Amino acid sequence: DVPDDPQPLARVYELSGGRDIAIVTYSYMSKVAQEAALELSREGISVGVFSVPVLAPSPVGAITEKVRGYPSILFIDESIPAGSPASYWMAHCAQSFPDVNLALLCSKPVPGPAAPHLCDAVVPSAPEIANEVRRLVSMQ
Repeated sequence: DVPDDPQPLARVYELSGGRDIAIVTYSYMSKVAQEAALELSREGISVGVFSVPVLAPSPVGAITEKVRGYPSILFIDESIPAGSPASYWMAHCAQSFPDVNLALLCSKPVPGPAAPHLCDAVVPSAPEIANEVRRLVSMQ
């Protein structure tokens, strides 16, 4: 079914609700972030996971609205930090929420293309995400 009215591109999906920290990511990292959120929930840390389905145009306004009120926000990207979508979103949130703890977790800086068997060592994993969430929550 194709809708008669155009659908807005600036969407952000809430994959899980939380109160302690928000994670903003996209694509495969959304699944990995949900795995980390599940692990953290067993420790009593409530994690909101938000997935961005469209990168261009970048839905910074929608992201800002979704994460408003969280004391900490973690942005995750499987690309390198410089110029990544997550770094762009984090910069906008830093301007909007100067008192919120923000962090960026990206792939390690290795020359590309990396060997496929090294992906797990390069791309953020659920345990790495969980450790970064713990660090941010401890700063609140």
